[in-house]
Amino acid sequence: MGEHKVIYLEPGEGDPSVGRLWCQDDVWDPKDYDGKKAVKYLRADIAEKRIAELERELEQVAADSVDREIAALKEGRRRERQGDLCALKDPTDAG
Repeated sequence: MGEHKVIYLEPGEGDPSVGRLWCQDDVWDPKDYDGKKAVKYLRADIAEKRIAELERELEQVAADSVDREIAALKEGRRRERQGDLCALKDPTDAG
């Protein structure tokens, strides 16, 4: 049997003579433990890999957001300049 990717720790205090038990499956019914659920543990190397993936995704989302904001600012400036040019060329402008 290989290493477990996930293990579950028995909820509550467990049996005082053996302590809390762990299992590869969540076999404990919360009704038997005053509504408490088993604690789920994910193997550290798997968790670290997933965290790194999420951090890369977050960096990309942030970069995309910055790119969109820059594009919107540039578009706003372009429209302002066009508006200024239109105002200068407007022959009906008596001012």
